[in-house]
Amino acid sequence: MEINGIKTHALLNTGSGSSYASNKLINLLNKRPKETFTERIDMMLGSSTTNVEIYPAALGAIYGSFDMNIELTKVHKPQYCWH
Repeated sequence: MEINGIKTHALLNTGSGSSYASNKLINLLNKRPKETFTERIDMMLGSSTTNVEIYPAALGAIYGSFDMNIELTKVHKPQYCWH
């Protein structure tokens, strides 16, 4: 598959509410985020606060038979707060 013309591998999950991308791919896209916010994530052993960035992108088949606009989420390393 391709993201904005960059050939890459991906795990497609049609049941997921979000699409995530590595820092490396986001840097290769060379785009500014469409949206940035801070979010607290609660987990079993604690919680973390992290910066989240949303990037617009185009997903396509390498051979051109499929394409669609998507939003990719880049999640920065969280700062853990243990209870």
